[in-house]
Amino acid sequence: MSREGSHGRVDREGRSSTLDALVRHAVRLFVRLLARFGCAPDDIQTAVREACREVPKSRARTTRVTVPEMDAAAHVLTLWFSEPAYCDSSGNPRPLPLRGPAPSLESLSLRAGPKLEVEKVLRHLLRPSVLRREGDCYVPRDRVLSFRGSGTPYHSRSLRTLIAMLSTLEHNARPRTTTPGWYERFAVNLRVPVSQVEGFDQRLLKRGDNFLVETDTDLLGRERAGNPNEPTVCIGVGIYRFQEEPLPPEGPAGRPSRPPK
Repeated sequence: MSREGSHGRVDREGRSSTLDALVRHAVRLFVRLLARFGCAPDDIQTAVREACREVPKSRARTTRVTVPEMDAAAHVLTLWFSEPAYCDSSGNPRPLPLRGPAPSLESLSLRAGPKLEVEKVLRHLLRPSVLRREGDCYVPRDRVLSFRGSGTPYHSRSLRTLIAMLSTLEHNARPRTTTPGWYERFAVNLRVPVSQVEGFDQRLLKRGDNFLVETDTDLLGRERAGNPNEPTVCIGVGIYRFQEEPLPPEGPAGRPSRPPK
């Protein structure tokens, strides 16, 4: 038996769970996907327990970063590249001071989310890969914000990405006669020479970023075109590149013969 606590569920021993509603939702989506694939619930439970034994306990002490903060940081870049007051005569983002009245990074952050704490939003932008310094001002290096390799923010964003993919797969598993599908496509080639991978990645980075900028502009335009009093919904489009590696051989109990790196 369990009950809800301030940070998630509390078990019968009174211990607070680290699984909040968002994490439990991700677990349910993944389990249902495996069940549709034909896996028995008892087998799924056994596999999850085995996987949990391989996770270092130190990872459970990671400080969490909320996804809305990162979404707000990304939206700051969208507005910075789009709002006339924050762009020069050529349409490029103007250098902005960190604080002060408009135009400034502080005022721009408040445009993205008036109820969000500015300091929490700015810490995702004030990294060398996002902004460059020009005197006492900052200028964005790119409109597309990546959290890769940034530790805790990347892990928090990964949960959002996982849930987004699982939600799309679950939505599209419903009958076509009753449910319009969401966009879900992929291109795959089974025999790409290793020597060609780097060149492909470079071209994909450019094409993908261009597509996301166009999509971001489209979404912002639709946000502005809507009735201010009508309900809103979060819509996102993501691009990811995958690469299949050989799976490690399994032992007699179905476990990997060596722990994954």
